[in-house]
Amino acid sequence: MKDNKKILVKKWGLADQNQDIVIVDKEGKVVFYKAGKLSPKEQERALAILTEKIQND
Repeated sequence: MKDNKKILVKKWGLADQNQDIVIVDKEGKVVFYKAGKLSPKEQERALAILTEKIQND
């Protein structure tokens, strides 16, 4: 998602014009965060988290 209004930059302190991956559960808790490009292992972990959250919700 593109943060054109810079809400996440201002409120969460994320770097502007950066690749930040944030996975948030249905309660609003951050369950995964990575600044920058994901490694293959990080991609697998993020996908596993998404799959688990989808299956359990």
